[in-house]
Amino acid sequence: MADRRKHSEGFYRSLNALSSADFMESRRKRKKGPGPYYQVERVLSCRRKKGKNEYLIRWKGYTSLEDTWEVEENLNETAIREAFRTSKPSEERIKEGSDLLAVAILQHLKSKHQTASATTVMEIRHDVFNYIFRGRGRPSTKSGCILSEKNDFNRCSFFKECNDWNIYTDNLGDGTQVVFPIRAKALVSLAPQTHKLVEGKLVPKPRYHLEKVSLSFN
Repeated sequence: MADRRKHSEGFYRSLNALSSADFMESRRKRKKGPGPYYQVERVLSCRRKKGKNEYLIRWKGYTSLEDTWEVEENLNETAIREAFRTSKPSEERIKEGSDLLAVAILQHLKSKHQTASATTVMEIRHDVFNYIFRGRGRPSTKSGCILSEKNDFNRCSFFKECNDWNIYTDNLGDGTQVVFPIRAKALVSLAPQTHKLVEGKLVPKPRYHLEKVSLSFN
């Protein structure tokens, strides 16, 4: 059992020390009978389905093809809260996520400068997104969305490095800038469905889970 006092030291250090014995109060095993528990790499997302909270789990040593949604009642609530809601990713991950956000905003501004587009969807790890905007922004009237002002991005690496990160200017000096707030929503999508031949029949293959965020601009 992991020492939960160590969780705040870092998202991955804490999760790597956790096995699903910390998360699962029941019986997820590699095989029937005695055997090791799966180790949890991280908690990707959460959703509410049929009146119950579910968490999307990434298992250590497996790809997103093996991600599974687990019902909250089968999970250790304290471990889930630490791993999903309050943990801090590594500085390297935060920098990578900040760069992705900056590029997505610039790409939107450039496209708006030419052909208007109200929403940009980008790939970003949800643990990074949750950390950057934890305790920031305000709830939107649209479910699951937050409204973020410029100062709400202050955990991003570009916030102090580049004061005009919210402005796009072309080589003629023309440009546009973000009109805040930005409405953001974390979402999980699935890669295209493909199939394989099994005993002469085509059957669907597992699909990759993709962590994304939609950014809606005024």
